[in-house]
Amino acid sequence: MDHISKDNLHYLNKKLTKENQSLSLLVYSLQRQLQNAAVQINYVQQLEQNLELLQFELIQLKKDNQLYKNNYLQVTISDQKKQKIRKEIQIKQVNSFEVQTSKLMDLSKQTRKFQLIIKQSSPKGLTKKIYDNLIQKLQSTEEKPFQIKHKRRIPIFKANKVKQLPNSQKSLVSIPIISSISSIK
Repeated sequence: MDHISKDNLHYLNKKLTKENQSLSLLVYSLQRQLQNAAVQINYVQQLEQNLELLQFELIQLKKDNQLYKNNYLQVTISDQKKQKIRKEIQIKQVNSFEVQTSKLMDLSKQTRKFQLIIKQSSPKGLTKKIYDNLIQKLQSTEEKPFQIKHKRRIPIFKANKVKQLPNSQKSLVSIPIISSISSIK
């Protein structure tokens, strides 16, 4: 029996040794897996932190992008308003220029018509001669009252009865006879 118990013990010892080795391998394997899991957990935590940072940066970029979009829209709206105002001003200037040009053309036509009318009317030399002749006749005649017989009565003026007016009114003074002569023309 001793022998059986020795063999049995020996067998049990071998079996326990094998189980001990397998358990040691299992423990070692579990420790390796735990270490790998810890590394994976650290890696995942770093990835989560990086993801949070990237999400924060993305949010900031979206805000900046929206801000730039709003600024761009404001600038384009302002630019469109300015261009619209420029076009309106340009159109007004062109219209004003066209109106001014048409007025100038009308004035030019009118002045040409007046020039033709003036050229067709009595020549200047002839009217100057008539005026000079009247002046000579007036100067050569003695101082007599000048009367014109019309249906309405015109006052009689004498050249020696012209009053001396103050300096402020001298520019307005005209000789009544000459004004009467010019009205005769």
